[in-house]
Amino acid sequence: MDTDNLALMTHEILSLAEQIDRAVMLDIACLCEEFSDENTYLKEVLDYLQALRERPGEYIAHWNLEENLHPESLKASIIELEGYVKKVFDTPLKKRGITYEVHEYEMPRGDYITDLSHFLDGDGEIAKAMPKEAREKASFFTLLVDAATSVDDYELKTGIRCFKPACEGKIFVRMPEDSGIEWHCLMCGVSGIINNWQGSKWDNSTL
Repeated sequence: MDTDNLALMTHEILSLAEQIDRAVMLDIACLCEEFSDENTYLKEVLDYLQALRERPGEYIAHWNLEENLHPESLKASIIELEGYVKKVFDTPLKKRGITYEVHEYEMPRGDYITDLSHFLDGDGEIAKAMPKEAREKASFFTLLVDAATSVDDYELKTGIRCFKPACEGKIFVRMPEDSGIEWHCLMCGVSGIINNWQGSKWDNSTL
């Protein structure tokens, strides 16, 4: 199994592991090659983390990481990562999101094609004369515009939570040149494009 075939929620384990140390991330990534299904891989990752948690000093010494890590801090980080892996394992596969490969090369399009101006009043504010659900979606879309235009990056993993009530996924945005802001949820895969955001109060691109 290749890491590109992992669901995004599962693939996030590698990002969290790299925040601890690149050696930890590489060890976990290599484990993926040995298995053909995601749940078996997750079980092996938990076994690996348990062993590492029990002998953090040996691991640090083996990889000469004394300047970067301390046994107690490494142990604490591993415990936190274990918690996330268990959460992933308890999440049904179909709810872990699209695969990393689809995320990287095939940005989903089409669930919500949004013209931001349709949600705004004459003063450029979110129109008050809309149903509650429409106002909540408008707030969600403006948050995405604000996040996407706050950085120069072509793509960004935001901390904005999906608007679907049962989903805890975070939103990923891309802003192609001369196009709408593309977005999708890293967990449930709901997606869309936001058009006519330019010049709105949430557009930071001209600041």
